[in-house]
Amino acid sequence: MKKIFLFAAALFAFAACEETPVDNTPGGDKISIAPEKKTFSPQGGSQQVVVTSTGDWTLTAEDAGEWITVDATSGADGDIVTFDVKANTENQELSAVYTFRCGEATATFTAILSSSEAKTLELTSPSEVEVPYTTEEIQVQLSTNANYRSLEASVSSEAQDWLSYRVSLEGETEGTATMVFSLLPNKDRDSRSGSITISTEGAEPVTVDVIQRAQPVITPEKSEYVLALEGGSVSIPVDANVGYDVDVVYDEGVSEWLKYKGNESGAEVFSADASESNRYATVTFTETDPIEGIDPLVASVRVRQTPPALITKALDMTGARAYPAVWGEETKKALTGMTEFTLEALVRADNFKSAGSLSTIMGIEDHFLVRVGDATIPSNRLQIASSSNVTDPAANLETGKWYHIAVTYSSPAHVVTYINGEKVIDGYCGRTSVNFGVDHNDETGYYVTRCFWVGYAYEPARDFEGLMSELRIWDRALTEEEINAENHFYTVDPQSEGLLCYWKLDDGEGNIFKDYTGNGNDLTGEINVRTVGQANIGDPGAQWVDVSLPE
Repeated sequence: MKKIFLFAAALFAFAACEETPVDNTPGGDKISIAPEKKTFSPQGGSQQVVVTSTGDWTLTAEDAGEWITVDATSGADGDIVTFDVKANTENQELSAVYTFRCGEATATFTAILSSSEAKTLELTSPSEVEVPYTTEEIQVQLSTNANYRSLEASVSSEAQDWLSYRVSLEGETEGTATMVFSLLPNKDRDSRSGSITISTEGAEPVTVDVIQRAQPVITPEKSEYVLALEGGSVSIPVDANVGYDVDVVYDEGVSEWLKYKGNESGAEVFSADASESNRYATVTFTETDPIEGIDPLVASVRVRQTPPALITKALDMTGARAYPAVWGEETKKALTGMTEFTLEALVRADNFKSAGSLSTIMGIEDHFLVRVGDATIPSNRLQIASSSNVTDPAANLETGKWYHIAVTYSSPAHVVTYINGEKVIDGYCGRTSVNFGVDHNDETGYYVTRCFWVGYAYEPARDFEGLMSELRIWDRALTEEEINAENHFYTVDPQSEGLLCYWKLDDGEGNIFKDYTGNGNDLTGEINVRTVGQANIGDPGAQWVDVSLPE
């Protein structure tokens, strides 16, 4: 604690002697002097100082010994004060600071008495300094018989926009000094360098070379890559501004199967033999030359060998929504007055927002809606909102995981919901028939007719922050066996009995999402959904994400 206090006190003292402020104080007091600093030869001498002030002034001294005297300690505007300095009989440089005060305004005069002894100036800290991109300060330690107040520093021109001198401090032991320099964070991609030259009259200057590293970057193009079971090669492009080592880490009990072949045109290349089953490996890229004392940057990529993916694209519904602009003629009839149906969706939530919030999957507000969260349940719990809301603690979801959701409805008002094929909700929603076949509208005006949406209900804040795929509407209640059929979560025959709408959401481009049944129920996608005036609007568009399912 004592050292911290002394450092702060010294910092304040030096700042006071380095600059002569002209205070614009609340009372309007001002004072200035000329000159502000004088270096005397070892033989001493005298110096006159002219005082300009808005009123009477007083003079006080700091570190003034018997070697210096002044002919006045108070006066008025325009006075001339004379400082007399005796010859230096000591083997060191001497200094004193005088403060002129007018009301609340101050100005300082610094007197330095050179020593007849030959000046020495040596670095006791390294002459080459390399620091991270976030470093804001460096300290240079010196051994010198010059007074610390006489030390001067200059920064090379190429570094002056990010490296600057801040303060000089008296060292903790006699004959030492510390100079402090400020650095701005390095936001560039490359490291930068400059030099500091420290000097004092009569001594050879010393130089410190400074390198400020850039923020290290090792960024693989993707976080996951997939190889077919037949084997083959995979190229992983890596954007990096540092060198790195490549290593392959395997799950426990898994033998080595992914072979590193080297770098080709900026991509790291690996190969794998054929396999009869799924297997995984993690490729790591570790910075090779981090600054001493700082952990190296490590990036990783997951590589898996698996059968060909059934789903390679998904739709990011964050801040987005979709709707059937027009129902197919036969579909609209089938969707009207439904007493039996199934809704399906494959979803991965990235965020469930705050308590009491809602995340919409699909349906019609105030009619029949599949959503996550509500004011009275956790924000990650699946809920069927209708005349009566139906949910269960077993229906909680987690972020970052894919879930297949199937909601079956059969009269009278019986709702059964499955998550990944497991029954989690079994109850009654209070509605004896459901009408999804409402013509689309923008739901504005005094009398609002609610209609069918995907990822949206009532207001933009109820979007689904995550990915969606494999949306389906059936005109019958699927059985548990049908829901758990092989690969049913990821694909079905578009011509399956009772399948009215099938949006795979794998289009990968554009904002029209194909209805694979051929029934003419394509969805239209919007992004940047927001409220403008009394209307909730969006821009035509879609946010596509590469995926590989099943995982």
